[in-house]
Amino acid sequence: MNDVLKRTLTPVPVRYLAVPGRPYFVVTFPRRAGVPTAARLATRFGPMRFLFSQVLATREVEGGHRLETQRYAYKLTRASDSQPFVRWEYDRPKSPRVKRCRHHLQGPIRLDLGTRSVSLDEMHLPTGWVTFEEVIRFCIVDLGAQPRSADWNRVLLDSYELFKSQFAPLGEV
Repeated sequence: MNDVLKRTLTPVPVRYLAVPGRPYFVVTFPRRAGVPTAARLATRFGPMRFLFSQVLATREVEGGHRLETQRYAYKLTRASDSQPFVRWEYDRPKSPRVKRCRHHLQGPIRLDLGTRSVSLDEMHLPTGWVTFEEVIRFCIVDLGAQPRSADWNRVLLDSYELFKSQFAPLGEV
């Protein structure tokens, strides 16, 4: 992940933090006072912050361990705001009673639905699996963040292929 981030969007490395007593790792940008920091982006819409978080579980398999995504959150915030204007999230349900979309998009985007207006923050708009490579692509192509190398597209394509071939849970990508 760090090599992909460094060659595409930001030199800020992610850190892997073990959760004491649990088979979980949190992957995020460095923390300050226990709170994850964000990578700063210069975009065509002004300065923004990119927050990155994944929670991975380890599971023993024949011949070693396998990482499984339990949660992810990719958030984009304008530098002047405290809340993200868009966020892609996934949360593996802990109970079959959880009925909302596992993979979803949210943000303070107003939707006019008939006679009512509702914020997308109040809904879980389904997205399917969203990889961090696609969020980086969105930052570069749509937001106009300056890529850190000329071969950024190849870096993202190669990274996704590696994820898909070696790490993605069957049926999740």
